[in-house]
Amino acid sequence: MHFSHIEMPPVHFDAKIKQHGGAVHGQISEENTFAREAEAILISNLSGYVVGGIIGFEKSYCSGENAMHTVDYHGYITDKGRKISGHWQIDAFSGTFTMCRDASDIALAKKEKLKEPANA
Repeated sequence: MHFSHIEMPPVHFDAKIKQHGGAVHGQISEENTFAREAEAILISNLSGYVVGGIIGFEKSYCSGENAMHTVDYHGYITDKGRKISGHWQIDAFSGTFTMCRDASDIALAKKEKLKEPANA
């Protein structure tokens, strides 16, 4: 099988990701850059795994007839959990991605961690 690398302008998105053990799930909202019949903002659900510094997840779109495909993501978590970089794939097409936590998310995560009960 031949994979075609697509060079496209970056698409900015907002991802809310929760991790429970080795499982991750969440939701992504992004500007609609490809589905003509869909809303201006596309919503997708994600589910996947984390093992050490490796992450993999599927993004499944929830909106728009032209946005009903699934995108596979595989990457590495770096910078103390602040950055994920890797590759995405849709059928025979692929490209690269980078996700970075913004400062408010980092502060909130630290605050939530302080609220967690200490293990006995």
